[in-house]
Amino acid sequence: MRLRIYAVLAVTLSASIVVRADTYQFSFSGAVPDGDTISFDLPSSPTPDESGPFAFVINDVAVNINGATATWNIEFDAGGESFVLYNGTATDDTTLDSDTPPPIWTGSTASPSFTLGSYAFNEGTDSKTASGGTLLITDVSAVTPEPSSIALLGTALLAALAVARWRVYLRARS
Repeated sequence: MRLRIYAVLAVTLSASIVVRADTYQFSFSGAVPDGDTISFDLPSSPTPDESGPFAFVINDVAVNINGATATWNIEFDAGGESFVLYNGTATDDTTLDSDTPPPIWTGSTASPSFTLGSYAFNEGTDSKTASGGTLLITDVSAVTPEPSSIALLGTALLAALAVARWRVYLRARS
């Protein structure tokens, strides 16, 4: 009987370990030529769809531009100081360049990690240029309970089951 309780307790504790993947929200506002407000969410450490020595690309990102959502690809340069939003045609590209370090991401182009913070963007290139604006990267991950809280709830459930079983046993004896 004790072996069963220990086995159930071990399964409960191991199942309570929660893996959390942070999600970061990117919000840009400023003097983009069309006066756009741009936002999108990405994992804090994404797996790029394409990577090379000079950039990495994340495809099919839901980008909100002035309240309308569209699917765009986003290319981040290897210096970590600019990124390009594009949907397949050069006329729709939006490039945002930062003149202020630190870079918005660290690591290699094959394994990047974004950095939380506020970044000033002062210039841009291509068909739309950003002539002043701010990129804000914030953590919007869902709050999850600590594993110890889940383990405590599991232990309480086991104790309640043990008490119920003990009561059934006592009723059967009398």
